[in-house]
Amino acid sequence: MIRALIQTRGRDLTILRPQTGRDSVGSRKKTFLPLPPVRGYVASRSATEGFEGDRQQMIETVTVYVEGGTDIAVTDRFKIDETTFEV
Repeated sequence: MIRALIQTRGRDLTILRPQTGRDSVGSRKKTFLPLPPVRGYVASRSATEGFEGDRQQMIETVTVYVEGGTDIAVTDRFKIDETTFEV
């Protein structure tokens, strides 16, 4: 059933993989490079707002289904509708 949803209602998702390098003065610098798009189904989105101390914060959560065997690491990020989410 999930495979059918991915194929019929899925969309192309961009996975961003971290790469660590050095900048011009030798400091470590982490950048995220896009991998080829994968097909996935965005099942749900939710947002929670709250305060921590005197700062307001918002956490947005998204549930995404992709084909089994897709190369995704816990350090990757997804880009969905111009919003970037951590895995």
